[in-house]
Amino acid sequence: MRREQSIEEISDGRRYRADDLVKIGTNGCLGCCDCCRMDALIVLDPWDIYQLKKATGCGLERLLNVTVRLEVIDGLIQPVLAMADGVCPYLGADGRCEIHAYRPGICRLYPLGRCWEDGDFSYILQTGECTHCTGSKVKVKKWLGIPDLSRYEAYCRTWHAFLKAAQACCGAGEGSAGTAQMQGTAAGSTGAAQTQGTASGRTGAAEDHLRKIVCMQILEKCYLTGFDTEKDFYPQFEEQLQAACRSLGIGRVQGL
Repeated sequence: MRREQSIEEISDGRRYRADDLVKIGTNGCLGCCDCCRMDALIVLDPWDIYQLKKATGCGLERLLNVTVRLEVIDGLIQPVLAMADGVCPYLGADGRCEIHAYRPGICRLYPLGRCWEDGDFSYILQTGECTHCTGSKVKVKKWLGIPDLSRYEAYCRTWHAFLKAAQACCGAGEGSAGTAQMQGTAAGSTGAAQTQGTASGRTGAAEDHLRKIVCMQILEKCYLTGFDTEKDFYPQFEEQLQAACRSLGIGRVQGL
């Protein structure tokens, strides 16, 4: 979800890159699972669905209404973790994540977030979120633990640009231009992008119909088509993304 707040309101005011050190160490969490018991929307992007299939052997269609549900996020239907009374469905009885090696990107970030500005993002440290931060310094890329992080970051920019174009298709406006967008676990926020409002003269019923078409194309092409976990994610995503762009009449989104 969008968070139209200043970076100073929710963070230490700094912007970080992958090689920067951040005071974020938690000493292995020591069994704390507070971040898995949050009343938040953990929005799942295609990379997350690929990771969940690696962990469970199930694609989105089989996960729906079990550990994943669909929600309207900033005008677009997107999958989210199906939290039960604020508890993650993958939190084990021992208080540990059952899919830790394959956990979603937003979970990997916490208590970091992303601040989107002018089509690019920097990492931010959300203050007052994690109760077990020791203040020891950890490199952002080590904290995330994502192989080939630069490739993943390029994917995030591409997905962000696509969501922006998709929102523009269905008139899902975002508010005043120039506002930094915050993405992080606390708000369950997603990388929804800036648009310029609804098309002139379009009726409410027509907008709803168009939005439904856009959302169904995104779900079909970018999620439900599925991924082969024996193969590299990024080429599969690129192919599916461009298929979605063609279906929606969107110009080619810059590739990975």
